Amino acid sequence: MRARARWAGTWSGCDWRPRRRRRWRGWRNWGGRWRRRHIPMSDDPQFRAQRRRENAAAPRERAPGEWPSRREFLKRVGVVALAAGGTGVLWRAMYDPDGERGKPQMPVVRLKSYRVEPPPGAKVLGIARGNNLEAMLKMAIGAIGGIEHYIRPGDVVLIKPNVAFDRSPKLGATTNPELLSALIRLVRAAGAAEVRVADNPIESPENCFAKTGIAAAARAAGAKLFLPAPASFEMLEVPGAKLIALWPFFYRPF
Repeated sequence: MRARARWAGTWSGCDWRPRRRRRWRGWRNWGGRWRRRHIPMSDDPQFRAQRRRENAAAPRERAPGEWPSRREFLKRVGVVALAAGGTGVLWRAMYDPDGERGKPQMPVVRLKSYRVEPPPGAKVLGIARGNNLEAMLKMAIGAIGGIEHYIRPGDVVLIKPNVAFDRSPKLGATTNPELLSALIRLVRAAGAAEVRVADNPIESPENCFAKTGIAAAARAAGAKLFLPAPASFEMLEVPGAKLIALWPFFYRPF
């Protein structure tokens, strides 16, 4: 097919380009005869729209010092705002002032109440004096209601002595091991099925229980000894607490 020429210029200058399709639109009287008027391609709305789309799609190089277009300016502002917002969200997600958020979260447990109400007329605190530890212990417990009121046959009893320091019993910084032995015997005589002894010392648990004599006294009296370890703790929910609602608790003996 032979290529035809098209009109794409003005009255002052012509630009003849080969084309394969001529566009005619409208009617006009040419020399006494009505003919369809030839619409130049440069004046055709569809042609101009196509050129605008091509120009918009093609990248345009700006001259040095030329201001960006409104669309390009809005795009740049949007990219900067998106980057700033993403940085803020990332910083907020990683913000950990005390270092606790990055640690593995322990499951929260609640400890049921083991409280036994004292009998009517019983003292809040029992005080005994003398030289015999076991007799003094019975007198002090009798003042608050007696061992039989608090211990039932088949109970599992946990005794918490003071084993905070690795000191000798002679220094009096911890519970007397002889007093612990006497208490274990009283609890077992009241019908307890199992007696447990546990504490969370400030210093090394093994050294504290050994130097204070608590470990030897508990085993000799037939009690089961529990020493704290990292796996023995659970996050305890403190009911009604306002300042410290959760606290790591030596939960294994319970």
